[in-house]
Amino acid sequence: MVGSHLGKGVTKIQRNTTKFNLIGFQPNNPKSLNDGVVWAIHKDKSGLLWVGTYKGGLNCYDPLRNNLLFYKDKSNSKLSSNHIRVIAEDNYDNLWIGTYDGGLNIYNKKTGEIKVYSHNPNDTNSIAGNQIQTILIDGKDYYIGTFGGGINKVSVIDNPFTQQLKFRKFIQRDNDKYSVSDNRIYKIYKDEKGLIWICTYGGGVNLFNPDSETFKKYPNTAAEKENITANNMMTILRDSYNTMWVGTYGDGLFCFDIESGKFTRYSVREGMSSAVVYGILEDRLKNLWISSDNGIYKYDLINKDFTRFDIKDGLQSLEFSGGAYLYSNDGIMYFGGINGINYFRPEEIKTNTFIPPVVISSIKVLDNIIKGEPSILNLRYDENTISFEFASLDYSDPKDNLYAYILEGFDNDWQFTNSSLRIATYTNLSPGEYVFKVRGSNSDGIWNENYASITVIISPPFWKTYWFIALASLIVILILYYVFTIRIKSQLAIEKLKSRLAADLHDNVGSGLTEISILSEVASRKNLNTTSNELMKISELSRQLVDNMSDIVWVVNPEKDSLHDLIIRLKNSYSEILSSMNCELKIKDIQKLKRIKIPIDIKQNLYLILKEAFNNAIKHSKASLILMSFETEDDF
Repeated sequence: MVGSHLGKGVTKIQRNTTKFNLIGFQPNNPKSLNDGVVWAIHKDKSGLLWVGTYKGGLNCYDPLRNNLLFYKDKSNSKLSSNHIRVIAEDNYDNLWIGTYDGGLNIYNKKTGEIKVYSHNPNDTNSIAGNQIQTILIDGKDYYIGTFGGGINKVSVIDNPFTQQLKFRKFIQRDNDKYSVSDNRIYKIYKDEKGLIWICTYGGGVNLFNPDSETFKKYPNTAAEKENITANNMMTILRDSYNTMWVGTYGDGLFCFDIESGKFTRYSVREGMSSAVVYGILEDRLKNLWISSDNGIYKYDLINKDFTRFDIKDGLQSLEFSGGAYLYSNDGIMYFGGINGINYFRPEEIKTNTFIPPVVISSIKVLDNIIKGEPSILNLRYDENTISFEFASLDYSDPKDNLYAYILEGFDNDWQFTNSSLRIATYTNLSPGEYVFKVRGSNSDGIWNENYASITVIISPPFWKTYWFIALASLIVILILYYVFTIRIKSQLAIEKLKSRLAADLHDNVGSGLTEISILSEVASRKNLNTTSNELMKISELSRQLVDNMSDIVWVVNPEKDSLHDLIIRLKNSYSEILSSMNCELKIKDIQKLKRIKIPIDIKQNLYLILKEAFNNAIKHSKASLILMSFETEDDF
C-alpha cells in the first residue's frame, strides 16, 4: 500500500503474477517447439497436442512426458509443406492437415503414412486450391475451406485414408445470389444447433444449408451504419445465449442476432481495444476468451465487461494467430501466437478487481496552471484554451490503465485514451457552461463508473451579454423608427407639395388659360383692326403663364435649395424691370447665404413673399434704390 501524491489517500499496488502457461520456442532445446509461430492447434483423444507451425511443420507435444516429436517435409513424413494452417481429426485416427501452399495432407497416425491432395487445374475432381484455411468434419461429410478456391466437400462412408477422394466445389458466382459470397474461406464452423457458418475474407458471414446446398448472406448492419466495410471475417462462435459472435481483421469484434440479422460492434468504448480478432472461445462460466493482435480479452457475458491480458500476465506476445485456438475436452484453453502457445484453465485466471479512483491532477488555462482543486472554474471569454490532466490511482501496472473523458457541452460522446496520453486539451471554446468528466480503468480493464468532474463557465464578452444585446436591439429599433418616421414625413411633405403644385397649376395656369380662351373668342368676333387690345392681353397672359411655370419648375428643382439660390432667382427676375424704371437693386452679404438650406415648401412660400414685396415696391414706392441685406446668427 502506498500514499498518493494527489491527496486522495492510500492506493493499492498489486504484485504482478504470471497467469498463463507457455509452450514456447527455444533454440537448441529439443523439448521446445521447433518454430515459435503457431498457426494450428489440435488435441487428440490420447491427450497429445498437435501443433502446426509457420516453418517447422507439424509438432507433436506430449504434456505428460513433456516431450516433442517433429514432422517435416525433409523427414520420412513426406508433408507437402512445412507451413501448416489447420489440423482436424476424423473418427479413424486420421489427421487432416491443411497447408499454406501444399494442399491437403491426410496423416494416418497408426501407420505414419501421409496422403497429399493438391490442386490440379486439369482435374475437375481435385481440390480447388492449395492454401487450406479451415476444415470441418461433420459425420461422413468433410468441408475444406480454401483461400481463393471456395469450399470443397467430400462425402465418405468408410475410412477416407483408404479411398481416393473426389472434391465438389462451392464457389462464388455473380449471377447466383445463393452462392457463397467470397471464395476466400477463413472459417467453417458448426454451432450447437447444427447450423454451419462460413467466415469469408471479403464477403462477410454466410449460413450454409446442406440440404439445399445454398448460402444465406448476413450483411453487417453495424458496419454499414458506421460507414466501414468489416467483411474480412476471421472467426465465429455461437454463445450459450444463442448470440453469434464474429471476429474481423481490421474492424474488431461484432455480435449479431440470427433472427433479426442485427449486428452490434464492440470497440474501445466497450473495452475492446483491438481491431483484429483471431479466435473466440466460451468457457463454462459464460465468459468469452478472445485472441487478438493486442493480447487476450475476457468478456463476461453476464456483467458485459471486458478484461484484457498482456505480456505481464505471461502471454507469449501481444500478437496471436488466426486459426490457432482450442478449448479441449479436459477444460484447457490454448491460444497460439508468434512466440508459442499459451494454455490455461479459465476458472483459474484471477483478475485485478481493484476499482481505482480517478482524479484530475492538473488544469491549465492558456498554459497557466490552476492552483488547488476547484469544482467550478470561472473564466473570461479570452481564456478559452484549457488542458486537463488526469490519473487512475492503480499502480499494479499503470501503463495498462485506460481512460475515457468527455466535455459536456462540446463533445458528443466519450473519448478514449491510454496511459501515455493522460491529457485532454480544448481550444477556442465558445462562451458557455461546460462540465468535464473523466473515468478510468485498472490494468485489467475494470472500469470505475464514478467519474471525476469539474464545471467550467466561460463568460461572454460584454457585447455578447443579454443586456448589451437588448440595449443594442432597442437602439436599432429606435433608429429604424426614427428613419421610418423621417421617411413618412418626407413622403407626406412631397404629397403636400404635389397638392400645392397641382393647386398652383390649376389656379395660375388654369385661370390664365381660361382668360386667354375668353379673349380669343372676343377677338374673333371683332374686326381685325379692333382686336389689337385683346391680342396684347393674350400676349401678356401668355408671358405670365410662362413666368409662373418657370417659377414652379425652379421651386421643385432640388439643386436650387439654398437661400442664396432664391435671392439670385429674384435678382434675375426683376433686374430688367427695375433697370427700365431707373431703380437700382443692391444686395449685400449674399455669399453667406450659400450655406443656408431651405426645404421646398418654405422655399416656395418665401419666394412668393419676396416676389410680392418686389411687386409692391415697383408699383407703389417709386423708389430709385432697393437694398437687400442679410444677417445670420453667426453675425451676433
